[in-house]
Amino acid sequence: MKELKRLIPYIRLHKNKLYLGLLFVTISNICSTYTPRIVGKAIDLIRQGNFTTSQITEYIVLLLGLTALSGLFMFFTRKTIIVASRLIEYDLRRDLVDAIEKQSTDYF
Repeated sequence: MKELKRLIPYIRLHKNKLYLGLLFVTISNICSTYTPRIVGKAIDLIRQGNFTTSQITEYIVLLLGLTALSGLFMFFTRKTIIVASRLIEYDLRRDLVDAIEKQSTDYF
């Protein structure tokens, strides 16, 4: 764990992107968890036998919407978190190269 503490300054530099990625993960998971509830309500409505095609269509549209939103926010999650990780990686490499360049030729 001590080695990971060295990453904290780099993570702090890009914390906004990481927080945004966390928000996107949360929204995506909320959309994903509501999908089974909607399916259950639609099945219960069909079992009761007193449904109209417009009610079923509403459930289908709602399911498609939730699935699309879940996928969209999952895409945003990956986009923001991967961009943040690439930026952290770039900063780490830059600092490594700077440290190597500061060494005397005797070091090598």
